[in-house]
Amino acid sequence: MNNTHPQKPITQQWDYIATSWALAALYNPFAQLAIGAVFWTATIMYVCFAQSAPAVTADCLNVLFTPWNILADLTGLPRAPHLTP
Repeated sequence: MNNTHPQKPITQQWDYIATSWALAALYNPFAQLAIGAVFWTATIMYVCFAQSAPAVTADCLNVLFTPWNILADLTGLPRAPHLTP
């Protein structure tokens, strides 16, 4: 008999399964907690132990201060400091 519904290649099937499982895992609050704990632990360890951490931390904080500085320029509020290591 002639099959009217062609089957997808196995690689596309596995990609779909892996993607659906990954997305389902991200809705799990325990998985979210574990991912957050790993992220913050790695971030704190980097800031505490890396030699380049002060420069990178200053750059990240400067990026976070950018919206505040734009708002400060528009409204006349005081600007956030520009951090240098």
